[in-house]
Amino acid sequence: SPAPGGGSSRHGDYLVADADNHRIQLCPAASPGSDCTTVAGTGSAASAPTQLNGPKGVAVTTAGDYLVVEQYNHRLQLCPAASPGSLCTAVAGTGSSGSGHAQLNRPADVAVTAGDYLVA
Repeated sequence: SPAPGGGSSRHGDYLVADADNHRIQLCPAASPGSDCTTVAGTGSAASAPTQLNGPKGVAVTTAGDYLVVEQYNHRLQLCPAASPGSLCTAVAGTGSSGSGHAQLNRPADVAVTAGDYLVA
């Protein structure tokens, strides 16, 4: 089981939610200590579709895309694995904290089950 804030890609590489650097890193399992690649986020905290703010968790969908939990943007983003750095889509949360049915308040992690998303 992956550590909190991380996951693994469909190819066994490691996904790391790099919260303080506002990005998701893909690190090669076959080459420990090698450089990682940024697959989501720009390294700057913001709320645009290509930016992240305090990502806390990441999971891989059955299609191989990345689900990213953003603690400070109060949302769950779906980021395409096929084109790293491209626009992500908010699939849960409104970007504002709250307790309404469509809102999240500092989500911490995500899991994928049979096509659905579980957000903690």
